[in-house]
Amino acid sequence: ANAAETICSAIDVDRTVPQLALSTATNMSMSIAKDRAFARTFGIIAPTSLPALSYAWWLARDVASMYFFFTLPPLLTDALANSERV
Repeated sequence: ANAAETICSAIDVDRTVPQLALSTATNMSMSIAKDRAFARTFGIIAPTSLPALSYAWWLARDVASMYFFFTLPPLLTDALANSERV
């Protein structure tokens, strides 16, 4: 998230989409690596594949989480700073 914000501000581009994409990709790859390591370490049966719908829901949850964690707070901060009520 910080790398995307720094690069976008250096090239004068809106940070919203790149920050969301980069934070989601990073979180997903780290989560997959972690889950795979846990399954190999603590699993007692051979891993099986998951239905495609499970991956779709997991992707939707991860994108929503990264939006609320990294993308929305700066947008709200800017909106509140420019608001006359604050």
